[in-house]
Amino acid sequence: RNGLPFGPGLNASTSHLSTCYELNDVPVAITDTCLLVLREFADGLSLTGEALETERIAILEEERMRGAAHYFPLMNSMMAGTRYERPIIGTPESIREITINDIRDYYNKWYQPQNQAVIVMGDVDVDKTVEKIKSVFSDMRRGDSEVPDFDYAIAKHSDPRVLILRDHTISDARVGFYF
Repeated sequence: RNGLPFGPGLNASTSHLSTCYELNDVPVAITDTCLLVLREFADGLSLTGEALETERIAILEEERMRGAAHYFPLMNSMMAGTRYERPIIGTPESIREITINDIRDYYNKWYQPQNQAVIVMGDVDVDKTVEKIKSVFSDMRRGDSEVPDFDYAIAKHSDPRVLILRDHTISDARVGFYF
């Protein structure tokens, strides 16, 4: 309704350390509405089996297109021996086997205010925005799931790693330099 296109305007991403929901290039006038949307993501999602099946198809396709071809070999090369070598998206088997109850359990355990941060950037009234964040998020249920202390050490290599993958399904060349 407010003109945020999915992708650049509304997006989500997951890394080994976090999941980020973003509303970008938002008119300052609808910042309050965006906070309400984030609140829904934070503890108001209705997690249904039908939605899981729709997402499962999309995730398996994303894994097929991007994962096996280059992401998994890259991570295996760079991150072998660390907690980061596991695929963020999951394996095809784990994607096929996950249940709606697994998703609900994870969401209820980890989507709690002590594990979240709300960030607003832009030409906003700071005091008003802080008050709005407090009013929107202050009554969230708080559980006891603190983010555990993990050893986030990255594997150290004595020489640069070189990885060349040939993929006939990709029509253009991709060259990357990873740190």
